[in-house]
Amino acid sequence: AVFCGFLAENFREHKVEEIREKKYMQALLSDFRSDTALINRCKAQITYVINGHDSLENTLEIAIDNPTFLEKLYYENTVYTLNDFSVNWTEGTLQELKGSGNVRLVTKPGVKEGIQKYETVKQWCNDQHNFSNESVLRTHYFGNDIFDITYYKKYNDFIQNGWPETIYEPFENVKKYIADNPRLLTNDKIILKKYLRLVNNEKGQMIIYHNYVESAEEEALKLINTINEQYKFKTQ
Repeated sequence: AVFCGFLAENFREHKVEEIREKKYMQALLSDFRSDTALINRCKAQITYVINGHDSLENTLEIAIDNPTFLEKLYYENTVYTLNDFSVNWTEGTLQELKGSGNVRLVTKPGVKEGIQKYETVKQWCNDQHNFSNESVLRTHYFGNDIFDITYYKKYNDFIQNGWPETIYEPFENVKKYIADNPRLLTNDKIILKKYLRLVNNEKGQMIIYHNYVESAEEEALKLINTINEQYKFKTQ
């Protein structure tokens, strides 16, 4: 009788843990789906800025000898070099799993390994984002010796009323918010060429970050499929 009672209690605990495991997996699925949405938004933002860097480099090279392009240069400097986008990962369920010691509940083949790989790729993204952010700051501080902040007042007032959507407004729609006939603080071509190099480096760092973010998306989608298959959840 004692032995049978032990078996019954063991079976009950096993069923309870099985139910808890499935609840955790359902919560993780929600987190991973949230991550993929955040990733897609970030990818679109980064792609926009990367393409903008191409335009900025071209405008800067022209504006060095042609002051009529300075309005566009001021616009592109603000829109494309001062924005630092990243993924704000959905960490709640995974942190709870780790903090409570319930990672042991994850028993299905490939799930724990997939989570570990996803965590690794997320860390790569975070590390690369730090490099990208450092590059953005270097470009920004160097640009302070080139661009006169007083020419930005109308434009800053404009974007503060609709951030972040209005940041994507094309130049033709917002050039009226840039001060008339702006000038640079320096026309030293060596300094401007150095700034161009910093802009190019910033773009390169963002391209690498974009690639890591894409890798994270791939791992998240794999995890979603693995969890759905292993736990027999209905796909959404």
